[in-house]
Amino acid sequence: MADDGDDIFLFGDDFDAILDLLEQDEDMEEHFKASVENNQPEIIVCFDCGKQYKTRGGFQRHSTTKHSNIATPKEQTITLTPSILSDIVKAAVQKVKTSQLYAQSFKNEMEVYSFEELEEDTVEFAKLKSIFDGYSKNGDTEKFYAKYYAEIPLNSGKYFKGLSRNASTLLSTKVADCMLVYCKQLNTSKDTSLHLQTVLSDRETAGLQYLGGYVLHNLYKKHGFFLAARK
Repeated sequence: MADDGDDIFLFGDDFDAILDLLEQDEDMEEHFKASVENNQPEIIVCFDCGKQYKTRGGFQRHSTTKHSNIATPKEQTITLTPSILSDIVKAAVQKVKTSQLYAQSFKNEMEVYSFEELEEDTVEFAKLKSIFDGYSKNGDTEKFYAKYYAEIPLNSGKYFKGLSRNASTLLSTKVADCMLVYCKQLNTSKDTSLHLQTVLSDRETAGLQYLGGYVLHNLYKKHGFFLAARK
């Protein structure tokens, strides 16, 4: 960073003192954070419309003015569908097949098992949907398991037809676990409302280097004034 033709170099005690000053001065720390947040080395893509922004500040203004009436990903809930249930059951079957905890007879049943997809208008699907959607909304794991185990394992033969009673009961417990995993994974992906891509041009790199130098230069000058005042 240059100033009036002179380069500023920070070494040892000077640099440590500036870092200490940054920690002590809340206003300067906030300025530093704001500068970093508003001048990131990424392209920010709006989750809702796909428009691209080079600064977080620009994206936030766009989001406020254009999408303020759209629920954020954290506010959106996941609803169970027959196809989602099929995916969850497949994952549960795979867990039983690959686990070392269960008898080979269970694994043999799972090897040839084909889940019969439940229709949306059936009582069985409605019960699973109610339990699943309830957890999606409130995230209460204890309540989810209490409702699930009070209904599904006891009647597992109705939900997982073609398996022996013991195998269907075992599968029903794995389905419960896989439901939670599915919800958590989907919520995690939805929480990431920004798609960030590291795409820096030479000009942008130079701009970021200038920004870093500008902040350090101001801190250095403030440190100099601080030392002069102490003397």
